[in-house]
Amino acid sequence: MTSDGFGMWSAGHRRGKQKIIIRAAGMVPAVVEVDLEGRPTSIEQVLQPAEGGLEGRVRDGNDQPIAGVRVTLLPAGELAPTEVTYTDARGLFELSCLVPGTATLELDHPEYAPASKRVKIDKASRGEAPVELALARGWSLEVVVRATGSGDPIAGARVEVDGQVWAADEAGEVRAARLARERVRVRVEAPGWVNTSTSFARPAGGAPGTLVVDLEEAAGLDGEVTDERGEPVAGARLYVRTRDGNTVLAETTTDTEGRWSIEGLPEGDVTVEAIPPPGLAELLAPVTLQTDVRRGHVTREVDLRFDRL
Repeated sequence: MTSDGFGMWSAGHRRGKQKIIIRAAGMVPAVVEVDLEGRPTSIEQVLQPAEGGLEGRVRDGNDQPIAGVRVTLLPAGELAPTEVTYTDARGLFELSCLVPGTATLELDHPEYAPASKRVKIDKASRGEAPVELALARGWSLEVVVRATGSGDPIAGARVEVDGQVWAADEAGEVRAARLARERVRVRVEAPGWVNTSTSFARPAGGAPGTLVVDLEEAAGLDGEVTDERGEPVAGARLYVRTRDGNTVLAETTTDTEGRWSIEGLPEGDVTVEAIPPPGLAELLAPVTLQTDVRRGHVTREVDLRFDRL
């Protein structure tokens, strides 16, 4: 609802506790909570002017101003509005009529890596030095996802580079742009293939990087967990480890029928361990067995039985 020329407004018929948020351009928002007890209630609220201000300058690694940087101010809390502006030819920007408090500045430019900075909004004052901000020239990484052996592209693979996520195209390729870190973490996932993670260092001279990721076709296991009487055990925890038991490859929990299954395993010999659910931990002993998994196949009937302690 909007107030009229006299600052009056009406919320109609309401009951119980109400939370009212009052906003106006150039003013500090206010929150009023009232408990309506079946009778008309009048509210009078005085809004204070938003006198906060912020000036800043954005430069590159060579201390040169950057024009056309999108500057987004995200105030802490939910009341104050988001503000957006752009730097001028001198790399300067100015925001006024802001709600005092803390906020986050987000900087975005198509040729530079995005950046953010926490700032404090005070009452606007002329003559103060602007907040100095810097953007690093971003670099790009071409990730090519292929099948081990055949080299066929894996379309649709999920590629994550330093928190940014892309889907590989029909050629199995992804271009991650505007990267800021000197070394990035890359994780690649695809249904039916073994997930993998690696890192890649920024090439010297500012040239784009290329990373070829070969995925192995995944294997799987499934089976049943029972007690000493042959009754299914629900809620048992399953761990699949490397043959030496040092590395956990995957984990899951049995369903209400004691069944379990795991996909996305690399080919090789593994150790499977079953842990009784908490309610049976004092009655049943953990059990392990060794088996193998084959690329592109599901090894079935990997059954485990708990014995009594």
